[in-house]
Amino acid sequence: MSMFVTQSLESSVTVLVFARPSPVVEALKAALQEKHLEVLVVDPLKFTDKQASEFNHKSFYKICWLFDDTLKGTVLADLVFQFLFGREEPIIILTATLGREDPSSSWKEKKKGDEALVDHLRKNLSAARVMVAVNWFDLPDLFVSPLHFFIDAQTASSELKSGVEASTVVDELSRVLVRPHRQGADTIEKNKNFTSGELEKYFVGRPLVERREEQVAVQVVEQPTETTFTLVRQQLLEEDTLDLVHQEFNIQVIPVPPPRIANRQRQYEENISRIKQRYQKQQILTPVARKVKSPAPPLPEVPKNELQPVERHLEATIQQLFGSQRQEQRVERLQKKVQKTVRAQRKQVRQKRAMKGLSILTALLVVIGVAIGSFVIMRASLFQLILSQASSENLADQEVWQDWKTQALVNALATEIQAYQMIGGVESLPETAAVVSAVRQMQTIHQLRQELKQLGEQSVAQVLGKQPGDVFETVTALAAQQQTLYSSLSVIQTQLQSISTEFLADNEKEAIEKILGEIQQTRRQVATFEQIRQLLPAFLAQNERRRVAIVLQDSQELRPSGGVVGGVYLLTLEKGTIIDQQFFTPTQIEGNKTAALPAPADYKKLLHKDNLQIVDVGWGPDFTETANTLNGLLDHTLGRKADLMVGVTTNTLHDIIEKTGPLALDGTRETLTEKNFYERLESHQEAGYLETVFVTLMERVLREPTQASQALSVVSNELQTGQAFLVSAQSTENDVLNSLGWAGQVSTPQCPSLLGTEGCQISTVYQLESNIGLNKIGSLIERKVEHTIEVGKNQLRHKRLLTLTNQASTNRWPSGPYRDYLRFYLPADAELVMVRVGDTILDLKTLEKGQDKGGQFVGFLVEVPIKSSLNISLEYRQPFSYIAGTGFAFFDQKQAGTLPDDYTLTVVPQDGLQPSVIAPKAEIVNGKIVFQLPREKHQFVGVKFR
Repeated sequence: MSMFVTQSLESSVTVLVFARPSPVVEALKAALQEKHLEVLVVDPLKFTDKQASEFNHKSFYKICWLFDDTLKGTVLADLVFQFLFGREEPIIILTATLGREDPSSSWKEKKKGDEALVDHLRKNLSAARVMVAVNWFDLPDLFVSPLHFFIDAQTASSELKSGVEASTVVDELSRVLVRPHRQGADTIEKNKNFTSGELEKYFVGRPLVERREEQVAVQVVEQPTETTFTLVRQQLLEEDTLDLVHQEFNIQVIPVPPPRIANRQRQYEENISRIKQRYQKQQILTPVARKVKSPAPPLPEVPKNELQPVERHLEATIQQLFGSQRQEQRVERLQKKVQKTVRAQRKQVRQKRAMKGLSILTALLVVIGVAIGSFVIMRASLFQLILSQASSENLADQEVWQDWKTQALVNALATEIQAYQMIGGVESLPETAAVVSAVRQMQTIHQLRQELKQLGEQSVAQVLGKQPGDVFETVTALAAQQQTLYSSLSVIQTQLQSISTEFLADNEKEAIEKILGEIQQTRRQVATFEQIRQLLPAFLAQNERRRVAIVLQDSQELRPSGGVVGGVYLLTLEKGTIIDQQFFTPTQIEGNKTAALPAPADYKKLLHKDNLQIVDVGWGPDFTETANTLNGLLDHTLGRKADLMVGVTTNTLHDIIEKTGPLALDGTRETLTEKNFYERLESHQEAGYLETVFVTLMERVLREPTQASQALSVVSNELQTGQAFLVSAQSTENDVLNSLGWAGQVSTPQCPSLLGTEGCQISTVYQLESNIGLNKIGSLIERKVEHTIEVGKNQLRHKRLLTLTNQASTNRWPSGPYRDYLRFYLPADAELVMVRVGDTILDLKTLEKGQDKGGQFVGFLVEVPIKSSLNISLEYRQPFSYIAGTGFAFFDQKQAGTLPDDYTLTVVPQDGLQPSVIAPKAEIVNGKIVFQLPREKHQFVGVKFR
């Protein structure tokens, strides 16, 4: 049984890490894997030119270099630096330096060298992000610990003011790796006062120096000489190079000065004297309000007549009694006025200040409100723009992504995010930053799609001979753009997965999941194109002339390969250009019937013919055998053997007309559209009508490059869904096509890695129909499939209910009843239990049975009258070996030439089995796992049990 490779249901983005083996690398790897990132770790000491050349053909999400002290100044560091210098991915370099404590000259020299290295990296790798850990003290095997410069833990705790540990560095580095890239230099620093107990464990095994009570020990570190630094630059540092055994200390004794005795009594008297002077000064300089006027000078006294002595004495007495009292009252009134005036002025000043502050606060609140409102509105607009992709046919194909309004929204929101991050830190607003990054990637993908479309149309025009140029150079440029598209898809997938869906509505969650599915599907298509691109030079006859045969199969009269053979359109290519085209009918291919094809036993029994007719060469389940048989007839009868054969059906012609527009037939003066296509085929009973439609459509497609590109897009999509086939006469080329599932063979895919590679079991089924009623009602048959799998620890029990509905309204040819020879291709270890047609249980001994390429098939005849439905039930079982963590996958292969079915698959765990992984998304109803999907292509589902 043939095999073809399928990709994992979920792909991850890879981060390349250059680092020596250490606990930090393992912690970083675990942290990134939790964030759905794959990690590839390379030891710089083992990095070679061969590895560098291999990595040049790969692309990574980001590259991280843990630049430790054992690599500084070495040849291997230069090799890694040269590799990074030529890369286009975001680069993060992590190193360490000493802090600002500066306890000795050797500390200063070490710090100076580290700062020079950072400046060198920033100058020569300007696009990189350099992260510097200050006083990294718990990884002495890679970085010189700041504790090496202190005698003991007590001295270190008193002088060391900062320090970081490996856990802090790993957390910061993992956050940077999953966020959008930003160039520049960052510092990882943590201010902290250490106790001697915290640092004691790092001084275990080091020599201690005793300190006398009358002496103060001063650490003097020997200065490294120029020879030492030269040696470090020329050879790799060993693990024990920085061991404290090589440090030497010189103990010096510094005399302690005598204590200073203060005269506290004298200081107290001086303070009292200063307080008295300050109080007297305040009394003298008491402030007086500026606007209070001094009392008016007394009016000049009017000269009076000289009084008599008695009168003068009386006047003096009156002045003595009442003058002083009036003066005191006047002074009192003036003081009250001054106080009122001062209070009024102070109140007025306070009111002005309050009004001014209130105005400023109001303006500030308005600005903040406008900023927050605009932020929320712009984020919601961009997020809704992303969600709108769920309803589009292709990802980022709308022109709105290049609209100036979208660009203005992105730039404005990005500016606000930068402003907020300056206040709250670079890690603030991560989800909004992810939305902005996703929108920018959508803009990039839209632009790449436009360029790919232009390159595709250019290459097709060159093949058709409508445009000059080398088609092989165009294909190379097309492949380069596809690689860029793949990278952008990987980035946007990571950004969308980082957006929390906790507070999203159900429809928004479904939209996000649909977009992620579309991204994954597009990535698969790009990966498939990369595999096919390697065969394109041979397919396009770069070195020798080649023939391509397009085989038309009439799906109105269904056969396992897609329908009865309706003709072959033969194209001849040379140097990437079509130089000839011809159409051959089945009668022309059959010739004088000298090449007899032995008929299978079931064909003889049902159609009563000993030899296989040319129109029925697709009787078998394998289109590769059908193509080889038909190619042999072409060679035998016409002497025109094809190098490449493409199998299409009547449904393919319908989809091409729907894509390229109405088709006008000159002979009948009719116009075919996607709406009247099948009706026209039913109304024309002559055999040559379908041939006329096929030839007219091919001539129009080969004449117009734009329509040829659209037709190739339809055929490419049907190759992906199993509705069209591609077979090469070269076995090596056909192996590649078969691995993609394009050769039309009975397939058993590999188990996805998501379900585990060990113990995973795959069950398959291939339902094939053959219309032996000699009528053409393929488009009038509807199918409904309900497949149930009961999964136990020892066996799988399958129950398949197929409902066929014949919508034909008359028994008049080409309509009528649907006489169907129904076959089911099952695994070799499957055991048939029961077959029911309608209300009748068939005798298993009367069924057609056989073996085919590692599997088996059972067949029987059913008939569905017009305007009626028929239920067919099939039950079989398979052995199943359950172990903890076992994965189970089911592959339901769809027949070419059939329309989309109403399909429901139900997996029922038994014997206490519980699902831990379900792919794709399913609904769980009463413990049953229900997959309900329109069956437009093969169905491949998986469940992992615990």
